[in-house]
Amino acid sequence: MNDITKRERFLAAARGEQVDRPPVGAWVHFGTAMADPSLAATLHLAFLASYDWDYLKVMHDFRLPTPQDGDLRERLEAFGTLGTEWASFDRQRAVLRAIREAEPDVAIVETLFSPFQTTVRSFGQDVVDIFEDDPDLANRVLGRVADLLARYAAELPSLGVDGLFLALTGASSDMSSFALDASAHRTWIGPHERTVLDAAKGLVRIGHLHGNDLNLDLYADHAFEVTSWSDVSSSPSIAEVLAQGRVPMLGLDELASTYLAADDVHQQVLHARRAAGDRIIVAPNCTLHSDTNPEVFTALRSSVEVAL
Repeated sequence: MNDITKRERFLAAARGEQVDRPPVGAWVHFGTAMADPSLAATLHLAFLASYDWDYLKVMHDFRLPTPQDGDLRERLEAFGTLGTEWASFDRQRAVLRAIREAEPDVAIVETLFSPFQTTVRSFGQDVVDIFEDDPDLANRVLGRVADLLARYAAELPSLGVDGLFLALTGASSDMSSFALDASAHRTWIGPHERTVLDAAKGLVRIGHLHGNDLNLDLYADHAFEVTSWSDVSSSPSIAEVLAQGRVPMLGLDELASTYLAADDVHQQVLHARRAAGDRIIVAPNCTLHSDTNPEVFTALRSSVEVAL
């Protein structure tokens, strides 16, 4: 395939097509939750320029505004009703527009957290106990958050965005799911995740399954084309993801990556590429630490140039 752009390579790979080589990218949190959007855009563009990624997964670290009056339950009841939520999305829109203007040929993937995770990130983990005690409250709150995220997700193509990376929690056995059981996911977590994914139809939808020992049955009705997860700590296998008709997005163990040697990075990625028959989007299995050795990023980028 000659003269293929980075964007075309990513989109073809996300459809499961064989391309000249797998697309590759990585991401870190830049600590810009309180920064001006121009700074967030500049940091993303510098990261892209430093490592020549095929796709840029843009971090969305601007939190939704939270009500300040009342106790936590009262604040949750008012979450998503302030009328100022779009100011947060406006900041991220500015980041995305600046990146697309500067880089017309790179694939852009926006990041969102599930309605449940968005709420936990805004208020802290104490909301989990309240939601467990009152599933009706959980559905009211998460339903409003899902509607906000879905409206935003539906706008992403107009901003030049190619994909949506939705971080999903609540279906694993470790504390990333706050010890919730499967019934909680079925009744007041999963339905609102599906609302956001359904609104993103037409984008490359990437379901990031976060945590260890995942209950994959809980994602059977979730609409996404690409699966991101850590096959080091959980099923499914790469072969099982391919059998589901989804494209695997992984390759580098994020927990062990901070000080890996280049050869180790190459071996990890080559193992994933071989298991997938090179029908893969190469990526870290989850967010890399911002203090990761730059040589790890360089090795990740060069790993897709190595012949199988």
